[in-house]
Amino acid sequence: MKKTILSLTVFALFWAISFVNAWSYPVKQVTWNFCEQTWAACTIDLPRITWADYLSYQDSPRYRSVYTIMWWGTYYNWWDFWFWSHQGVDIASTEWTPIYAMWDGEVVEAQEKWEWGNTVVIKHTIWWAIIWSVYAHLNEMLVKVWDNVKEWDLIAKMWKTWNTTGIHVHFQIDTAEWKHPYFPKGCEWTITEIVNEWRCRAQIKDNTLDPILFLETNWAIYKAERGIEAENKESDYLSATELNYKMWTTVIKQDTSTPLLITPKKLWVDAFLKDDLSLATTTGLHVSSNRVAYVWTWRDVLVVWSKSGLHRLTIKSWNKTVKKYNIFVLSQEMINLLRTKYKDNKTIQEILDNL
Repeated sequence: MKKTILSLTVFALFWAISFVNAWSYPVKQVTWNFCEQTWAACTIDLPRITWADYLSYQDSPRYRSVYTIMWWGTYYNWWDFWFWSHQGVDIASTEWTPIYAMWDGEVVEAQEKWEWGNTVVIKHTIWWAIIWSVYAHLNEMLVKVWDNVKEWDLIAKMWKTWNTTGIHVHFQIDTAEWKHPYFPKGCEWTITEIVNEWRCRAQIKDNTLDPILFLETNWAIYKAERGIEAENKESDYLSATELNYKMWTTVIKQDTSTPLLITPKKLWVDAFLKDDLSLATTTGLHVSSNRVAYVWTWRDVLVVWSKSGLHRLTIKSWNKTVKKYNIFVLSQEMINLLRTKYKDNKTIQEILDNL
């Protein structure tokens, strides 16, 4: 028991240390109708999607009110994240909500930019790499080009300038020096068509980052997947055999999702992989990431099946298969038939009820 308590204490200490220099969210507090039993607007600290564990928060009205559209979401369904083409995350509040710099950097743009409205872009240098943080749909811009800013410096106020229906900040992280906010080259569709119709998705994936995952891992996910490994020791790396893999269910309703949970077998703070995992799938499968280089304390890979029938998900390390899953995907018609055919089978009925 004492050994367990000591291990947890050490883990908590390293956890705290790892966030001393953490990159910061661009909003500290949000105002909305959060008060219970009243329509009055209340100001609260920004709710955090801890460890980027989206599935734990996706049914929360509060979180859906604050994070109105996720990275790779759509304007139709907001939290259908990872499978469409929204380039950043939208954080909603009321007019004049302060917007802060996520980290030290240089302001390279502060101007009105067509559908993005008033936009501030900050260039950040991290070792030999460069990324750009983008803050769009602003009311008042409080910085100008060439300004040097520090983390938590006030840079703007929130509003809904140009192409938006509600007051929010569009927060985006770009990794390519093209234009900002990043817009895919040669993509002839409008922003709305790109986001809602899955246009130019590969380019967006290669040139932007999930802002929440970036912040919640203190940019470790970026380091791992970009091969920035200078500060890591050999002991920081795990092999595929040092990980546990768990599918929450192998019977799934069509067009819904289920997570693949990847966890280290031991207690780790930073769990980089010696050899990246690749996820190979059969036709009809969408997966949040087909390459995993970093798992931290855990990593959820979201799996969505769009075609009914028997499917296979294969996890590989290099060319060696680590794990295989056979997944049964049921359409609504198939579910209805099974309900009728096995109406007296409580086990099958319970499985169908949980889809």
